[in-house]
Amino acid sequence: MQKRVNPFATPIVKNEEPKEEKVVTKPVYEEPEYVEEPVYVAPKQERVVRRQPQSQPKKIEKVKFTSVMDPDIRRKVKIACATRGILFAQYLEDACREKLRREGDL
Repeated sequence: MQKRVNPFATPIVKNEEPKEEKVVTKPVYEEPEYVEEPVYVAPKQERVVRRQPQSQPKKIEKVKFTSVMDPDIRRKVKIACATRGILFAQYLEDACREKLRREGDL
């Protein structure tokens, strides 16, 4: 088995004659002098925050309670709340109000 020959061990000889390169001269361009001029800085205006009068919402005290219900009913109520986009507590409160109205207690 022969060793591989290093291609960089022998110099490359060119038999071509050197071509004359054209020298392109660029016109001399003088950059204009940069004169730094002062920049006018406008004074900052003070920020005025005007609050609009807001009516105070009526605070209704609500009582937290715990109840026990059938898991199937709770699941169906949760699905109904999700489709209507309301809270579970709001749904139960509305259902209780409706039941009281029907029975004439409200």
